[in-house]
Amino acid sequence: MRVHTNRSTLLSWRRTARTLALSLHEAFLPYPDDVLAMVDRRDPAAWARLQALPRAATPPRLTTAGAVHDLAPLWQEEVSRVKAVAPFTTEALVGWGRWPGRAPRRSLRLGSCQAGPPEVVRIHPVLDHASVPDWVVGFVLYHELLHLRFPPIQQGRRRIVHPKSFRQAERRHPRFHDAEAWERDSITGLLGRVRRHVQERKLRRTARGQ
Repeated sequence: MRVHTNRSTLLSWRRTARTLALSLHEAFLPYPDDVLAMVDRRDPAAWARLQALPRAATPPRLTTAGAVHDLAPLWQEEVSRVKAVAPFTTEALVGWGRWPGRAPRRSLRLGSCQAGPPEVVRIHPVLDHASVPDWVVGFVLYHELLHLRFPPIQQGRRRIVHPKSFRQAERRHPRFHDAEAWERDSITGLLGRVRRHVQERKLRRTARGQ
């Protein structure tokens, strides 16, 4: 068994005829029943409980200051804007996300929202660029904040990520149409920038290994 603090791969295992090689986050150690339920039966309830543990035990290290954009003032502005549209209370953390390890193909998530505690909003680092206006980053923050206010709903077998209330609130942003047009016109360039970053990182790793 290997114990780690890696937040991207919380639990993994490999079976052989005689052994079970287990790698797990340190927060899982007091909960062997849930770990075994996940390993033996892939129990979704056990996995949901386990996933919440590292977030509660170790708040993520986030930075708001980027090379071009500072998320902190944009965050405060968009929090105020969301509260004017749909009042709520949030203690969410915000910061720049990490560059992906694999190059995307056709789509790109410019922001992500993680349920709490604590709630966490991350913005894709591809937006921390001089070609990206402040208001675009602000709109992505607004979009992710709406996910906290209007979480996905389950209708039968369907999981609706953007319910009607979400869409209505999103359209009340003053740059809604501008943001849609900007993303539509810029997505090819954003994807290319991410692919180049991933490729350059692979080349650097290869060079260090030589």
